[in-house]
Amino acid sequence: MVEVLPEKQNAVDPNTGKPRKNPDYRVDGVTTEIKSRSTPLAESNSADGEGGDWIKTRIKRANTQMKQSGTSGSGTVELQLRGQAETGLSEMERQVRANFNGDRGRSLHRVAIYRHSVLIGEWLRQADGTVVRTFPSVMEP
Repeated sequence: MVEVLPEKQNAVDPNTGKPRKNPDYRVDGVTTEIKSRSTPLAESNSADGEGGDWIKTRIKRANTQMKQSGTSGSGTVELQLRGQAETGLSEMERQVRANFNGDRGRSLHRVAIYRHSVLIGEWLRQADGTVVRTFPSVMEP
C-alpha cells in the first residue's frame, strides 16, 4: 500500500525559521523519499550545483528529512536516474558509501538507485549497522 505523506507534516525549523521537508511516501509501512534527476551527473556546473556528487548529496538530504520528519523508525531513499543522468556502478558505490555507511545516514535503512525505473543498485543497513550492497551482488569489471 502506498500513502502520500501530507505536506502539513512539515514543521518550522526553530533554527532557520524555514519549513522542514518531510519524506514523500509511506510504502508498505516504510517511510520513503524519492529523488529524481534527468540531467547528466558529470556536469559540475549544473543548475542544482551538485553535478557529479548528486547521489551523495541526495542521500544526505534524504537522511536529514527522515531524521527531522517526526516519523518513527528509519526510512528508504530511492534515486531515479532518467534521460541523460547516467553513471557506472563503481561511481554509484563510491557516492553511496560516502553518506550511507556505519557512521552516516543512520536514519536510512535502504538506498536504491533506478535507471529508467529499473533497479540498478541497492544497499541495505544490517542489524549491526554495517551497510552491504545487495544488488547487484557482484561488481562487473
